[in-house]
Amino acid sequence: MKPIIFLFYRDLRLLDNIALIRAVETGKPIIPVYIHDLSASSYLLEGSVSEWWLFNSLRELDKSLRKLNSKLILRRGNREKVLKNIIKATDAEAVYFSSRYCGFENTEDEVLSKSLDVPYRRFKGYLLSEPEKLRTKSGTAYKVFTPFYKAFLEAQEIAEIVPAPKMLVSPRNWPETEDIESWNSKTRNIDIYDGIGVFWSPGEIGALSRLEIFNDVVDNYNIDRDRPDLDGTSMLSVHLHFGEISPRTCWRRIQKPHQNEGRSAFLRELVWREFSYNLLCQYPDMETQPMQKLFLHFPWSEKTEPLELWKQGMTGYPLVDAGMRQLLKKGWMHNRVRMVTASFLIKHLLTDWRLGADWFRSRLIDADPASNTASWQWVAGCGADASPFFRIFNPITQGKRFDPKGNYIRNWVPELKNLPNKYIHEPWLAPESVLDKSDVFLGVSYPHPIVDHKFARQRALDVLAKIKR
Repeated sequence: MKPIIFLFYRDLRLLDNIALIRAVETGKPIIPVYIHDLSASSYLLEGSVSEWWLFNSLRELDKSLRKLNSKLILRRGNREKVLKNIIKATDAEAVYFSSRYCGFENTEDEVLSKSLDVPYRRFKGYLLSEPEKLRTKSGTAYKVFTPFYKAFLEAQEIAEIVPAPKMLVSPRNWPETEDIESWNSKTRNIDIYDGIGVFWSPGEIGALSRLEIFNDVVDNYNIDRDRPDLDGTSMLSVHLHFGEISPRTCWRRIQKPHQNEGRSAFLRELVWREFSYNLLCQYPDMETQPMQKLFLHFPWSEKTEPLELWKQGMTGYPLVDAGMRQLLKKGWMHNRVRMVTASFLIKHLLTDWRLGADWFRSRLIDADPASNTASWQWVAGCGADASPFFRIFNPITQGKRFDPKGNYIRNWVPELKNLPNKYIHEPWLAPESVLDKSDVFLGVSYPHPIVDHKFARQRALDVLAKIKR
């Protein structure tokens, strides 16, 4: 029998993989393939922490496939050329894959469907609902989350999880594969990976384990999710991004007949992910262009030094610096702190939101083309259903409210660990005697604030008033 090529993209799992099950149901031999194609349009950056995660996830996927009498074929290069070569070498009769949603991905899929000599069959599974399914009464796509959320809850009946295949039929002849260890060697000596592996377990097993851990604390999610000093978030974003776990698996595990506020709050966040992809399909250029055209001519600052200090967590604002250092060392940042750090860059420093989004893209393990971009536009006030530009997070009060004892700051900004709680969020207000006793030397061991909050807030509001005229 002629085999079917199963082309993995961001669906690196066996459980609840609709496309894979459909391929298995044919009874034909299956050739699992992943093609690493870092073309100019790819959101994944070479050498990024996200690529580090990908390589480790592929290794775990190969281990799982080998338990099913199969293995993962790895190739690098132009996806169209590589795929044609594999089809020719194996005499494959079709290619199955899970849907993708970025503009450049859709374009590539259209090209492949026309250029390949075999059917190129697409199946849903990355999202809970296909973006074109939910429409307003006038037939247009949603631009505001709340009505989108209501429509989603009214329209969706989340189907049962599709079980993982128990065995895959192997082809008579396997095509050549590359060694994942040679791919990993390119990232092994880059400093941004030092220690990151201590925090994470890439792959489907790690994803399912994380879901179970979260299920034990999700009842308090609506309260604890805003506390960076607590382990109150799901930390499933990276697993969802790479498709190591499906949103349907998450929904089914967390949803209960009698929902409490914590579980409902998490399910709402899953719908926010759907909404972000809904926006991406409406605005395929939203990575580079503001959705609100008022911001096309915003007078962003061209100063580079404040941006660099922000990147390194040296702004002089402890909560901001803690978040940026967490990003550097863990490849991840707490969501509440993501909003605070983004607001600081955009509104305190008047730095173009796209520069911040690019930095997060290169440093986040969960860098996602829809969620990352939509979130930055939301904070900047230029996105759909965005937080108004005049809403400017105060990093001091945010710290006092959500890290009341300063434990998060002390963890990621250890030079401040000896400061009393009274001054942990505002070290510049501490008397010299307290600073000396705490081994804090402002301007030496820890920087003075690079900008005054009240001044920066008023400056941002003044600029907004000018572009509105």
